Amino acid sequence: MSGLRRLLLRLYHVVRPGAGEAELDRELRSHLTLLEDEYVRRGRTPEAARRAIGNMALVKDHQRDARSIRWVDDLLRDMRYMARRQRAAPAHTIVTVLTLALGIGASTAVFAVVNGLFLKSLPVRGADRLVHVYAQRPGGAYAAGFSLAEYASLRGHVRGLSALAAETEVAQLHVVVDAGSVEARGAFVTADYFSLMRVEAARGRTFSQDEDLVPGRSPVVLISDHMWRELFGADPQAVGREIRVNGVRMSVIGVTSPSFNGDDPGRGADVWIPAAMLDATGFGCDPGQPCPLFDFLVGRLADGVATARVEAEAAAVIAWQAALDPNQGRRRRLLVETATGTDPETRDALRPQMLLLAAVTGTLLLVICANLAGLSLARDSARKREFAVRMSLGATHGRLARQVHAESLVQGCSAA
Repeated sequence: MSGLRRLLLRLYHVVRPGAGEAELDRELRSHLTLLEDEYVRRGRTPEAARRAIGNMALVKDHQRDARSIRWVDDLLRDMRYMARRQRAAPAHTIVTVLTLALGIGASTAVFAVVNGLFLKSLPVRGADRLVHVYAQRPGGAYAAGFSLAEYASLRGHVRGLSALAAETEVAQLHVVVDAGSVEARGAFVTADYFSLMRVEAARGRTFSQDEDLVPGRSPVVLISDHMWRELFGADPQAVGREIRVNGVRMSVIGVTSPSFNGDDPGRGADVWIPAAMLDATGFGCDPGQPCPLFDFLVGRLADGVATARVEAEAAAVIAWQAALDPNQGRRRRLLVETATGTDPETRDALRPQMLLLAAVTGTLLLVICANLAGLSLARDSARKREFAVRMSLGATHGRLARQVHAESLVQGCSAA
């Protein structure tokens, strides 16, 4: 019998422990009959053959162990036994499960917030290679922005990035369609934004390169799945229809997938407009003034390139660009980091609160564990006689410890 077949057969007996009982009884009876015949031929009695085999129940247990995976079988047996014990003491079970549920729920809630702010990558393909590029002012704020000339220089000279797009977020856009209107969060992006993110439109298309070349020439817009359902009632013919964004007529060219709401999921976006439409919608720059047109940049790392190299290359380009344009502030620090759910300024502001919340939750969890440990010890002290009987029947200290741990596992699963 091959190793794989033997493993599958053992797993089958773990899942259905009583499946081979009839066959096992037949085998043992056949073996006992043959042994009795052998003893009779040698002039001995059948009772001697039965004594030679020993305790038939113990033999059956050994055979079951050989046919199954013993530790899994023991664990399932212990969990069934502990489940019966829990049902026999409902008050203790309710207190334990509710206390554990409180600790697990608090820990899960805090981790969900921390994961969304600090750890979780964007829901796009190849998210581990996406980076955000921020310009930090001397005072520490990450809102220095990038001019159109700086973006063009970075895109052309930073070799560590295979693609680079620029983005400006707008917290409030007035969107009107037919007789309805909504206030929506939007983003002005360069034409290669969606190809860099490797995001395709669920309906229609994304921006083409010529729609981002001439300011004000291409009044087109992509909308999110949420906006499509809210404004158009999920109408399949929404692509091609006209809406007004801040009073400017625009044609809907596409609808994004339900899973995509931009590269800042913490705040999300419902409308994407070509960056060439910034002036037409009232978000351009005053003539003659320094113009940080874009809030930040989104890039995709080239193969084998780390963020440190990109940051060094980008800093050199910005310094060179500042020397060419005296209107641009020279004292800016660039930050290149893996794209996550929020910007570094928000994370820095929330970090003390998150640390305090994590400390409070950890303390709560420790108090809960200490209380439950005391409760379990008090309850197990009443089981001394049971443990003594089990050890007298051959149970080892390890076997008893596994049984107690099985009880904790049952309680934890119930609380989760």
